[in-house]
Amino acid sequence: ALGAIGGLMFPVVGGVMAAVGVAGAAAYATTRDDDVGSIARTAGTGAAAAATKAKDFNDKHDITGKATRAANAAVVKGKELDNKYSIMDRAKAAAKVAGQAAHTAYKKAEAYDEKHNVSGRVGSALSGALDRVSTGLAPEQQYRVGADTPAASTLPAAPGK
Repeated sequence: ALGAIGGLMFPVVGGVMAAVGVAGAAAYATTRDDDVGSIARTAGTGAAAAATKAKDFNDKHDITGKATRAANAAVVKGKELDNKYSIMDRAKAAAKVAGQAAHTAYKKAEAYDEKHNVSGRVGSALSGALDRVSTGLAPEQQYRVGADTPAASTLPAAPGK
């Protein structure tokens, strides 16, 4: 039972091949004569009982049937509303306008950056700030990325080490 439950549940998390492996491992575990086997058999019995209770509950209250009917009714209602109010067409049109607006805004920002070098200035400011931080943390040495960057083995040890 444990192997079957593992095989049915694991595809949600790990894929079909992993589910086959988990089912096989769980089934093997139940054949062992040690604590692992005992635990696996107990877990399998509990899982089988839980599955049986869930099926009985569903049979009594028709949960899956009600959920299916509710989902189907929602789809039908959604289609009716779309036919009446053209929701999908309006959403597509709105998405197209938004996409065009985003493209225009991007092009304007790109032109502004090209004219005023905003990204270059921000990059320089960030670089300078990082240089000041590294100088503040290790005033005796200032590290810059590049050909002269020291290897990790030449860096000073962390405080307290």
